Amino acid sequence: MSPKPDSLSPPPACAPGTLPARTDVLIIGGGLLGCAAAYYLSLAGVPVTLIEQGELGLQASSQNAGSLHFQMEYRMIEAGLEASKRALQAMPLHVDAIARWRALEDQLGVSVGVRQKGGFMLAETAQQAQVLEQKSRLENQAGLKVELLDRAALQAKAPYLSDSVLMGAFCADEGKADPRRASLALAAAARALGAQILSQCQVVDLKRVGSDWQAQVLSGEQCRSKQVLIA
Repeated sequence: MSPKPDSLSPPPACAPGTLPARTDVLIIGGGLLGCAAAYYLSLAGVPVTLIEQGELGLQASSQNAGSLHFQMEYRMIEAGLEASKRALQAMPLHVDAIARWRALEDQLGVSVGVRQKGGFMLAETAQQAQVLEQKSRLENQAGLKVELLDRAALQAKAPYLSDSVLMGAFCADEGKADPRRASLALAAAARALGAQILSQCQVVDLKRVGSDWQAQVLSGEQCRSKQVLIA
């Protein structure tokens, strides 16, 4: 379902009577994660309500560079082999995210600034180069395509890098996106699929009532759901 370009405006505020009494999944938080969850759940036919205490995407989701970084971080490798293997368990999600970001603009029908032209992790010491080699080997085994580049290959691909860089790990699928616009586009698409999305809707209480979750917002209204995602 593709939202119209003019549908990227913020969702309505939580006026009395707009919060549904029941939903299958209640999402608390309207950043990129919450909006993406609302969209993909709605795409799967799941009744969803998303509530945001402020405006969509105005907190951490719009206060970052929008980097699409899929390689493992240095700290995950430096902590030892067992820690690396634990971190590697998330790699199927990284590989899935690559495909989802690559298809997102066509799927939504709007531009959200996705540019996947590659990203580097760099080594300036022999020890860092050894870590990059281990990291890249594990990632390729797990399905993430990472290319190790020596000094000459780096010079050819990225001549702007300092001469102090000895080696680079290059992932061609990395890049950037506009997190604010992506959040709004995902929310618009979710609404087009039937999701209820409300801003200015602050949760003041959340508790179990039988097999349900019951959330109460500042106005006093309540919503019951089978599941809750705190995003």
